Amino acid sequence: MMRKFFVVLVAMLLLIPAAGTAETDLSAMTDEELVQLRDAANLELAARHPAEGPLATWEMEGCRIDLIAVERGVDRDNNPGFSLRFAFTNTGTETSTYIHYAQAYIYQDGVECEWAFVNGADSSTQFTRVQPGGTFDGVIYGFLPNSDSATIDIEITAASYPYQSAGTFTVKLPD
Repeated sequence: MMRKFFVVLVAMLLLIPAAGTAETDLSAMTDEELVQLRDAANLELAARHPAEGPLATWEMEGCRIDLIAVERGVDRDNNPGFSLRFAFTNTGTETSTYIHYAQAYIYQDGVECEWAFVNGADSSTQFTRVQPGGTFDGVIYGFLPNSDSATIDIEITAASYPYQSAGTFTVKLPD
């Protein structure tokens, strides 16, 4: 939050000399100033036009899993990590839980990431009971990255044998 405030403040300061004119001379700006301006503009555009719908969806017999958000955070030991928030929709005929149907595996550079308590990640959210037709959007997984790679692969599999994969999506991690 503080970083966002600082970036917006710097961008506003950069634009003050141009406030009285119709144009800003971008060629006179340093690379660092242009990057700060771009980042501030991207934050503003994201706030004005939030993404609609899930980042990824997996359809399985009896349920649908939607990836709602990927967020940067820290674990209990203050190590940098990420959290994934999923929505579980019960398309079956009986009350059930996420963990009854599915399991998520997170990979970075082909290696499974270590699970962690990041941004309120709590394995108990997987056991929230959902009636047929209902959706629970609080299934949260936390993990620690195992490299500096900017992407992760998220695989959702059936929770019971034969552990069939419902598919893998590659997602860009937030900055």
